[in-house]
Amino acid sequence: MKNSIYLLMGALACSIAMSASAQTVSTGKTRAEVRAELVQAQREGLVPAPKHDYPPNAEEIQRNAEIYAIEHGGGDVTRMAMQAPVNAAGSAQ
Repeated sequence: MKNSIYLLMGALACSIAMSASAQTVSTGKTRAEVRAELVQAQREGLVPAPKHDYPPNAEEIQRNAEIYAIEHGGGDVTRMAMQAPVNAAGSAQ
């Protein structure tokens, strides 16, 4: 009987310890952070792009940025499109 009590107390202590450690684990990005990154990519002209041609080339980025600016109230389209990083081949990264 005494061993059963020790076993029960040990199991309880382990479960409490595992529960406490599970609460401190970071889960990564929040839904709001992902949404903000998506809006930023749309603003910069990186989205939408055809699925077969990704990443978009510089002309597509410029066109997408212009469409976004028209749909969402203007702004400096050239500045927004130029913020997208471009690799040596001329396409956005």
